[in-house]
Amino acid sequence: MLFLCISNRRNFKMEIGRNLSDCPTHHQHKKFKTTHQIQTSGDGEIPKLPEEIIVEILTRLPVKSLLKFRKHPYRAVWVVGSCNGLICIAINEKDLFLWNPSTRISTKLPPVEVKMIPGFYNIFGFGYNESSDDYKVLGIFCAFGNVGVYESVVKLYSLKTNSWKRIEDFKGGEPLDDSGKFAGGKLHFSTIRGIGLDFRWDIVSLDLETESYGIVEQPNYGEGPSDSSLGVVGGCICILCNYEKVRVDLWVLKEYGIKESWTKVASIPYLNDPGKFLHSKPLFMLPNGEILLVFGMHLVVYNPKDNCLRHPETSNFGAFLEADVYIESLISPAASEV
Repeated sequence: MLFLCISNRRNFKMEIGRNLSDCPTHHQHKKFKTTHQIQTSGDGEIPKLPEEIIVEILTRLPVKSLLKFRKHPYRAVWVVGSCNGLICIAINEKDLFLWNPSTRISTKLPPVEVKMIPGFYNIFGFGYNESSDDYKVLGIFCAFGNVGVYESVVKLYSLKTNSWKRIEDFKGGEPLDDSGKFAGGKLHFSTIRGIGLDFRWDIVSLDLETESYGIVEQPNYGEGPSDSSLGVVGGCICILCNYEKVRVDLWVLKEYGIKESWTKVASIPYLNDPGKFLHSKPLFMLPNGEILLVFGMHLVVYNPKDNCLRHPETSNFGAFLEADVYIESLISPAASEV
């Protein structure tokens, strides 16, 4: 049974049956429950608090309480990623927390010290290194110099040591402003390189065990360029290809590292509001082939058999900023308990 719990100013719960036998787990952790949940940050008339007050409250309260607060027009609180029941949350692009929503326990990470020129941007990713049984947070700090030269600083946090260290600078292009996607023991980032006819969109991976970079081969799309975005569905890397005014294709890498295993699982028709596709991402696939997606600021279910989108039956639930999937567990986010 799948439970979807949406947190904003109201409570929301929806149940969907699902076979969980194919859900990825790690043999080191025996404290998983057989439920998945979706956590979202709410939208609407949300109180605005100064940054220092938000940080102060976070040191005293469960992170869940803070998902109500945001600073317009920028996201003050967003989900970096989830792994084995732990969720990594960032606040105002500098304060990071690990949170277990099942136990309501959260831990603030030590600050990451980076010296960059003014105007730099940062990207984070959250994952798990099975060989060392350690949770990792990756921070990529990017900037462009006066002559347009791109440079980056990359730091990796270990929950076991509760510390950051610098690793090799980012390779494979300029990372887009999106959180890393964890699958196959690696974090994945959308990147761009080149201009004009030489422009290309790549998927760059970072192996959390070897701390080495790589490129994920993409499927043979068979068509011209699209506006592509990266995601994870069912523990697998996926690509959402937006062909403007036509459709959106969903590709899933069913066997990691094998290019031939890329499978186009759905072609979603364009709707009246094409702008929503730019803010969409798949969350998971149901046993009957239906796909739950974040569509604009709502949840929708796409049925590839009849090529239709429907809104799940919900109650006491409005729009939200983003959603993510996590597995219920009793794993502690505290460094001393890893």
